Order: sequence, then C-alpha cells, then structure tokens
Amino acid sequence: MKTVCLSEKQYYGKLNKQMTLGFAHLSVTGYKSKEKLKKHYHENSYLSLLINGTYSEICKEDTKFISSGELIFRPQSYDHANEFSNTPGRCFNIEFENNFSGINDLKLKLPSRNIHYKGRVFPEIYKAFVGFTEGNNSENIEELLLQWLFEINNTRFPESNIPWINKVKHILETETQYHHSLQSISERVFVHPVYLAGCFKKKTGLTLGRYQTEAKLNKAIQQVFNSKLSVTEIALNNGFFDSAHFIKQFKAAYGITPLHFKKKL
Repeated sequence: MKTVCLSEKQYYGKLNKQMTLGFAHLSVTGYKSKEKLKKHYHENSYLSLLINGTYSEICKEDTKFISSGELIFRPQSYDHANEFSNTPGRCFNIEFENNFSGINDLKLKLPSRNIHYKGRVFPEIYKAFVGFTEGNNSENIEELLLQWLFEINNTRFPESNIPWINKVKHILETETQYHHSLQSISERVFVHPVYLAGCFKKKTGLTLGRYQTEAKLNKAIQQVFNSKLSVTEIALNNGFFDSAHFIKQFKAAYGITPLHFKKKL
C-alpha cells in the first residue's frame, strides 16, 4: 500500500481550530471512534498531545498505545498508521515549520526520531493547549513552546547577573499602559528574542508574557485602591485589550472581580 504524504498544515480527521505562530502551526483535530488512518507521513515535524480517547500508533519498529494526556513527537517523513479506540479522539498538534533555521541560530534542534512521552510531562505544552483553546495572546503561547524547546535541548544560561534582565523588568513594570511584544522588547535591549525568552524565564521564573501581566495587575490594583476610575478606565490605563480581559486576569489572580473588590473597599 502506498504511503500518503500529508503536506504542511494537513491532517486526517476533522479540523476544529487552528493558529499560525512565528515558527509553528497549531491545530486541534477530531476523530471518530474506531477510525483508522492509513499509512502516512507528514511533510513537517510535529508534536501531538492526545486530548481525548486512545489510539494505537503502528510504525515499522513497533506498535505504541497512546492515552489521553500523553504526547508523541513525530519527525518529518516518519511513516505511521493509527487506529482509534471505541471512543472519539481529539489531538492538539504543534507543527514546526520547515524554515526552523531562525531558532537554530541558537542551536535549538528538534528530536531526530519519534518519541512517545508516556508520563504527564512538559507542563508548558498543556498550558499552551489551554491558552490556545481560550484564545489567549499568541505571544504567550509562543513563549511556552520556546520553553519546551529549551528544555529538550537542555539549554544552559549564564549563572551570573545579566544587565539587560533588569532593563526588561523596568520596562514591563513602568510602561504598563502598553503591550510589549517579545520582538519589541528584544529590539530595545539588543538581545535575540529567543535567547531573551529562555533567559528571562530562567532568571525570573516567569515567561515574559506572564511577568508583563503581573506588572499590569500590580499597577491596576493600586488604582482600584487609590482612584475613582471605572473598571474600563483602569483596564485601558494598564494596557489590557479590553475590560473583559482585565476582569478575567484580575479574577484569576485575586479570586474576585475588580468591581466586587471596589465594592468591598
């Protein structure tokens, strides 16, 4: 039987949602119970998280059984076939573009073979899935995927203090009225954006996007305490996309909406 080649962004099953980032394409695909996917390979390498269901992965070497919550990495041109169990399945796919050389400037490499991650590993991938399904900022998702790349490459960062780290923190903490992208920050401190993302997370414990949100919330709660501004005004003053986004982030941080917080004051 002839092996089918699936080109970029092409998958078997039903495409439910998709998004393109700077170096990867994300999608969620759905499959029927007992659906069989004939022998095929993908043009690009990709990482797949099984969200629901179970399936078998049949390849030349062996047969793997994939359960919900598990990950499998498939390098480009890797031949395999799949068969889903008695329940429908859904997969979160992270497909890496062919022009991966932009990240390879920092010697970040994708695995050269197929790998089945059996445990609940790589929390950043699960966070990326949640962010993708909830429509979060694509830059935050991109940072999470970069963290996975740094981790599998065992990237080491300098242990000494790095002057530009404090400059980045100062920008994020004092210019909360703006949204700062990874690219815009990297241009201001003259550091490669991928290196900046990894090093910043290593030094602060937070991604650049999360640190920026925390800084905005810190400034916002001061205004909740010390001003008579409306929730919408506070949201806009601190660079949130809209009041709904501000309310969601505020409630996640403090367990209460900013309006109810103001009433309690």
